[in-house]
Amino acid sequence: MPPSLHAIDRPSGGAPMTYAYRGKQYTVLPVGGFREPARLVAFALRPKP
Repeated sequence: MPPSLHAIDRPSGGAPMTYAYRGKQYTVLPVGGFREPARLVAFALRPKP
């Protein structure tokens, strides 16, 4: 299956982070700030086949 691409309509506010929870891998991006509310956007990574 090809990778999925997603657009984030907010400015990035810092370095990406990665973590594992209950056997799934996630990448988290801090976005927003200045005039936008700060938040974290998380993407689950697909497991290797």
